[in-house]
This record gives sequence, C-alpha cells and structure tokens, in this order.
Amino acid sequence: MSLTRGSVALVVLILFVALVSSPSNAPLYFVMGLLVALLIVNVPYAKLAVRGLTVHREHASHVKEGSEVTVRLHVTNRGRSGRALLRFFDEGPRAHRGKAVQLPMLPGLETASVAYTCASGRRGVYRFSRCAVESASPFGLVNARMRLPVQSELVVYPIYYELMGAMFPFQKTYSGMTAAPGARPGEGPSFFGLREYRHGDPIRKIHWPSTVRTRTVMVKEFEEDMHSSVTILLDTYGRSVVRTRGDSNLEVAVRVAASLANYTLTNGHPTTLFHFDKDADMVRKDRATGELTPVLDALARLEPGRMAPGELLGLALGGEFRNSNCIAILLSADREAMSELLRIRARGIEVLAVVVDAAGPRVFEDEAEWLPSMAAMMDSAGIGMIVMAPDDDVQATLSRNLRSPKRTRYRACSF
Repeated sequence: MSLTRGSVALVVLILFVALVSSPSNAPLYFVMGLLVALLIVNVPYAKLAVRGLTVHREHASHVKEGSEVTVRLHVTNRGRSGRALLRFFDEGPRAHRGKAVQLPMLPGLETASVAYTCASGRRGVYRFSRCAVESASPFGLVNARMRLPVQSELVVYPIYYELMGAMFPFQKTYSGMTAAPGARPGEGPSFFGLREYRHGDPIRKIHWPSTVRTRTVMVKEFEEDMHSSVTILLDTYGRSVVRTRGDSNLEVAVRVAASLANYTLTNGHPTTLFHFDKDADMVRKDRATGELTPVLDALARLEPGRMAPGELLGLALGGEFRNSNCIAILLSADREAMSELLRIRARGIEVLAVVVDAAGPRVFEDEAEWLPSMAAMMDSAGIGMIVMAPDDDVQATLSRNLRSPKRTRYRACSF
C-alpha cells in the first residue's frame, strides 16, 4: 500500500489549509473532512480491486538472442464486481522489468488480455514466477499492490550464422601421424571384408557361402564411416573465460559452436555437442540429426564449468570419437588439450581446432616457448586450426577459413 502523487499533494494541501485557516471557519473544515474521508475510503476499494484476479502469461517457449518477444498477460476477474485502473508489473525479460502494462477496466467474471513487446536479451534460460498487479481504484489516491504467482520459462537461443562459401573441412582419408589406411572396419554402410565369427556378433552378419566353403563361421564386416558424423567438443572451463569490453570468449565460442553445428546439419552430417554440464556436474552429449534445436537448447543452458579441456578431450578419446570427426572449440591455447588433439589424430580421426583466445593472434607471442612448435606438430599431423579473438567477425572468419577443401592449416592469423 502506498500513496500516489495526487494523494500526497492532497495531504499537503489539507495540512496547509488547517494551519492558515481560522478555527471558526466551519464550512472549510467540513470540506477538509470530506477530502480526508475520500482518502480513507480509497484504501479498501484499492485493496478490493487487486483481489480475486488470476494471471496467465503467454509467450514463445524459445527465441533467438536479441530478437523481439511478445508477451501476453491473460487476466481473469473471479469476482462479480468490475476492476478498474489496473496496472501490471511483469517479471518478464530484463529489458521490460519496471514498466507497467495498463488495463483500464475489467468487468466481473470476465477475462481480458494485455500485451507488451521487449527484447529477449542474452542467451540463457529465464524462469519467471511472479507478476505484480497494482490499482489506485476508484479515485487514484492510494495504490494497492499484490504479487500473483505466474510460472513460465523462456529459453533464449544463441546467435548463429550461415557460413557462406564454406566447405566441409574433413576428408575420407586418414593422412597425418596415423598409419591407418583410408578405410577401416566399423558400422558404416559400405562393405569392408570378411572375418571369423566373434562372440557377440549378430547372426544377420554371418556370410553363409564363405562359412560353407571354409567350414568356419564367417561374418561380414562394414567400413567405418568417418565422413558423415561430427562431434563438436566445446570447452567451458571457467578459468579460461575472459570478459572483454564486448562479449566474453565463452559467448563467442558458443556462437562458433552453433554456427558450425548449423553448417554440418544443413549439409546432412549428424552432429553431437560434447560438453561439461555444470548443473548436472557431468559430461553431456546432445545429438542432433537434421534439426539444430537440440544443440541450440544445450548451448542456451550452458555455463562455465570446472572441467579443463584436456580432461574433457581425454574422456571423449575413450569412445566418443570412435565413429566421428572432431571439432574442438577451445577457450585458450591449452597445452594439454592440444596434446590430446594429437592423440585423437593419431587414431586416424579428422580434427579441426578453433581457439577463441582473448589475445587472438598475439597468443603465439605470449606463449613463445612451446606454442609455435606445438602448432607446427598439429599442422604436420593434418590438424586444421583457426585462431580468433572474441571481437573477430565469427561469420567471416569461419566462412573464409573453411572455404578451401584442401588439407591445409586453417587459420585466422599468421603463425
């Protein structure tokens, strides 16, 4: 309960008149008494106006970062008497908080809707639980306020870009440090060869003509398809997050991951986002085939974590990259992480590294002791690498460095 500006002015006027007027002026005191009564009567009316209301908030479940959001408040009056001069202060997106939505009149036992538009803000998950309703009915002298429970959730997806002129960075061959051939057994669609039956092999894979001819149970083996699927490993190590005048390197890395996932899925490559989930305190694998939504939803909820990139890559090396190409997005030029990338490449897996370091190309000067030689080893192993600063243009940098299908070192700077 609070006084409006009009009631404050009225109280000041009453006190001033009471001080300067003569006690014998009965009509004047009668008028002042009426004004005081009017002020007092406004209190229960205002309280009554905010009671018996229910509010339901309606908006899109997910939007893109920076886009406009239309929010509708459906207000139901459960009482028989009408409600007037209603104002709603919604606990909506940050860009709208503190702004009132007006509803002049709401008849009894009816529902009315009011709407407002605001910016969605940065990526993330926004959970709203309350909406405040205020009324100064009927004379506009006293404000009564009540907070109503209104549950809703808005997921703001990160920005992602179309990579114009980019080419899929991986090839079917396994050149580099590995001695593996250009094809190897796995679970792909192409026939690879025959081998003896092992315990656990499905009956449908038995090759009966060869089994009869050799008198040994033989099974068909298929070529591992390393070209189709892509695993995007995203570093979220909290100690590597650097906030600059604009976005942090983590926010830029999230947009890089979303843009690369959009590109691979658009071109028909099943994509998995591999990252550490801070809320669940575990490593998550969000798989997407055709639709980008699972990746965007995971990226919207992502927060800085406690797992170092080298440890994360070590966990992925245990089995995640067995049938997949690897795109590692790092927040810094981490020595242990780059060593793990060399181990992954040694297994015949195609690797692309994107380093979003706060220093940008200057990182090779800051880490002069070991980084240039490590970059040379990664280049000779056939690992593409893009180094960029948080303020670089994500779309231009990725499109430019993924344009050539040749096995070269991808870079946004000169080593």
